[in-house]
Amino acid sequence: MQTITKYLVLLILSLSLTQAHAQEETKSTNNKQKIENLQSVKQTIKNKERELLKVKVEAINIRLDKGEISQKEAENLKKEAAKKHALNIENKIAIIDNKIALLERNKNGYIYNTDDDGERVLLRIGS
Repeated sequence: MQTITKYLVLLILSLSLTQAHAQEETKSTNNKQKIENLQSVKQTIKNKERELLKVKVEAINIRLDKGEISQKEAENLKKEAAKKHALNIENKIAIIDNKIALLERNKNGYIYNTDDDGERVLLRIGS
């Protein structure tokens, strides 16, 4: 009976260590996927801000055509909108770059968000 118990404990421990090793590889792969996703988000941010700038410039041009604002005022409004959207792109890209750098520095399963996937194994010996 004692021999069976020893072999059973050894089997359980070896299976749990195998599972832990597999989880480490998954976390590393998961970080690579997160980095790829963040790279695509960067391009999406640029495109979105450019589209918003185009809409604002078109609105300014419409106001100019209607005679609501002068040519000089329209140019100033366009410059302000361009500065605003350029800063938006710069700041959002900096945030994404920092997240990417954090993931690259901590390749062994660093999780920058608190999403819980619910995959946990608990092994208790005794009470």
